[in-house]
Amino acid sequence: MKYKVGDWVKVREDLEKNKYDKCRFTQDMEQYKGKIFQIESSHSNWGDYYILRNADTWAWSEEMLEPAKLAIHTPTKEQFKHVMEVFDKKGWHWAGGLKPLERLDSFEYKEETCIRYEDNFGYACKYYYEEKGYKVISYSEFLEMEGIIPFMREYIDKGITYDDIRKAVDLVKEENKMAYIEEPIKLEECAKKNLAEAKAKIEEERKNAEIEYAANEYRKMIDNLDRLKRNKKRIDEDIKEQEAELKVFGKK
Repeated sequence: MKYKVGDWVKVREDLEKNKYDKCRFTQDMEQYKGKIFQIESSHSNWGDYYILRNADTWAWSEEMLEPAKLAIHTPTKEQFKHVMEVFDKKGWHWAGGLKPLERLDSFEYKEETCIRYEDNFGYACKYYYEEKGYKVISYSEFLEMEGIIPFMREYIDKGITYDDIRKAVDLVKEENKMAYIEEPIKLEECAKKNLAEAKAKIEEERKNAEIEYAANEYRKMIDNLDRLKRNKKRIDEDIKEQEAELKVFGKK
């Protein structure tokens, strides 16, 4: 299949009703034309099709979609440099032909700086790309799309190459919107000594994420309960006020 889970795509603007063989385009799907979504799941039973995140459960075929234009928001110099490092590993270049790491001073827009997510890339402020119809993704979303787990930066800083670390990833999944490594495979010789430490760190981060998620859900429940109590108090006060008014009216 052309697209994979996590890819950003744009629903074609020229779609016509009942024209496509694999998936029907209906009146109810008109609202999604020209909008950008992330692939939530892909399926090959009854023909290849995709489900898009936040687009109900409609099925979309490849011919109904096109790659979305993406820009990465890099509000810090450190994030900007890391994106350049990844682009350099890909063999990408600036639009003028320079290698990514040969132009690290292009940060004039500061916290509004965005980089086009493509070869022969450029940069501009966030507002510019939004006006041009780009989907502006966060630095975290960029890391997830590249299969880069936050702990990888620690090993990159130790001198282990980006390629070596990528070889340690067998499968990256999404759970509670946080990426984690399910099964490490063999590292290159220079990274083998770090496997036990990496696995322990991954497990710790996974457990911390689960605890944080449970704590957030608990806080939401408490907030909802407090809100309900406040509403009940207001309703009780209104009832008492209405009863008092009725008593006064009855005496008249």
